[in-house]
Amino acid sequence: MTAAMPVEGCESFTVAERWFDGVVVIEAAGSVDMLTAPWLTVAITGAAQAPHGIIVDLSAVEFLALAGTRVLLTARAGIVPPTRFGVVAKAPAIGRLFTLLGIGDVIDLYPTVEDALTAMNCTATRRSFDVRSLALPIVADRP
Repeated sequence: MTAAMPVEGCESFTVAERWFDGVVVIEAAGSVDMLTAPWLTVAITGAAQAPHGIIVDLSAVEFLALAGTRVLLTARAGIVPPTRFGVVAKAPAIGRLFTLLGIGDVIDLYPTVEDALTAMNCTATRRSFDVRSLALPIVADRP
């Protein structure tokens, strides 16, 4: 279900997708920084057809840079009701960052995926997706 990103220097970042009754859960793990944030963007953009909602699960994210926060805010801005958007952020460091930046005023935050799914009235119908089939939309020049 979770696939390692084929990006040199970003081997510790993974992202996967699970579906639950019209809601997609994007699971990110590792560090979300300026090198890996484009992969998170690809995963969220690819899931934009979710009719009921998108949940970005940051439970396994060890580091979230402002580039990752920008991805989440941009994704939320592109959501058209009645589709919902939420983020699972239970790591203390990420929760503190979101509190300091006021992210909770703009994005629905949940302590667990189950809480987010319950808020979006979903049950456990699943299908997996391998992000390695996606193309990276931004190519950074590397020395």
